[in-house]
Amino acid sequence: MVKPIPGPDRTPWYFTKAATEGLGSGAPAVAAILSAIRLLEDPATKVFGLISAGAAVWLIAAALVKIFAARAQDKKEAPERTHEGLRAALFALHSMVAHAAELDPDDAKTKLRVTFHRVVPPLKTAVEIQQLVDYVGGPGGGDGRGRTFSIRSGIAGKAARTRSVYAQSRVNTDIASYEAELREHWGYTEADSRNVSRDSFAWMSVPICDATGQHALGVVYLDSTEKDLFASNEVRDAIVVICGGIAAYVGERYK
Repeated sequence: MVKPIPGPDRTPWYFTKAATEGLGSGAPAVAAILSAIRLLEDPATKVFGLISAGAAVWLIAAALVKIFAARAQDKKEAPERTHEGLRAALFALHSMVAHAAELDPDDAKTKLRVTFHRVVPPLKTAVEIQQLVDYVGGPGGGDGRGRTFSIRSGIAGKAARTRSVYAQSRVNTDIASYEAELREHWGYTEADSRNVSRDSFAWMSVPICDATGQHALGVVYLDSTEKDLFASNEVRDAIVVICGGIAAYVGERYK
């Protein structure tokens, strides 16, 4: 069974395993403590009070063991939710693409940005992709984590649907013509076409598939203010090779 990539949202503290174990184990322990106190106050039931006190200590110790075990499990799962390893891979991709395209490192920080979109399950009938991490690079710094987009529009959606690599540069510089281009060729609605960044002049998307190649798990998305950044075969080939490494990481990390 193919496992989809989990979303970017962190689990609220009250949904963590440690919290649920604490709440579940706390009530019996409190009840045992109160019972022990009541029984110890009466000399006739002091023996039963001592037994209840011992039971309370046992329940508290067992609860602590469960909570610590649950915390360890929460910590183990935390990197999967935060996707720090994937974001680190995108930093490496950003630097390597800038080098291959002969961009000055300082210019690359504003002229090139990359991110990763996951395919929102169910994978076979997906209707959305979701930006999993903030952009690396780009004007104004990284952002965008958690946004969702229709899988039926845009170059990233097309890469996810067809499991193919796409690179495209902007045909029109006029804003109205550019919006029409997005609607006619990339499936955008009129409202969505108005919200697309006006700074980007070139885009590239590489699907990240499962081991069988039958399901797209996500898409590496790149865009640039430089119209010809992805025009050369050398740059495109370098991106595809690096994304092969990202695909291998995704397969190991989220299996």
